[in-house]
Amino acid sequence: RGICPKIIVYPIFSIFNKNIKVNKVNNFDEDFISNLNSKKINNSVFKDRNYLKWRYENSSFKDIHILEFKNIDKINCYLIIKFSYIKKIKVCYLLDVVGDFSKDDFKDLKKYITLERCFILISLENKNLSLFQKNNFNLKIRNRFNFLVKNDNYNEEFDLSKIRFNFSFGDIDFINYA
Repeated sequence: RGICPKIIVYPIFSIFNKNIKVNKVNNFDEDFISNLNSKKINNSVFKDRNYLKWRYENSSFKDIHILEFKNIDKINCYLIIKFSYIKKIKVCYLLDVVGDFSKDDFKDLKKYITLERCFILISLENKNLSLFQKNNFNLKIRNRFNFLVKNDNYNEEFDLSKIRFNFSFGDIDFINYA
């Protein structure tokens, strides 16, 4: 049994504001994705151009939102989210972050989620988002998955069950069926 990632729940308190700098797009900007230097974070899935196209652009799920965050004409990042319901309450899952996500982008994300009549954002604990997990009001839920790891060449020096993986909801297939 592996170390389960923590689920982080952010209540969204955002005042409706028409001045929002988020665009919902169907495709990633080719230049941005091609020039993206994907940061390799230990124990995480490496997400390059081909992976992002396969996972999100070519997805058969219609409820995935690819959000583009710009500062003037320069793209800062993309966020991939999905709306779903838990016991008749609308929630938003943060599937992935591509690029440099800033504090202002987080404010605009909260506005976008509010416009969709949703007031809860759910994420997995992730090193890409550590700044926001520390500086925003949230609730951490532990041990909600049965997370199993397999190592065919088991030795005590490299025990996968003791490694904390850096997952996002986009890495977990069953979340797409929620």
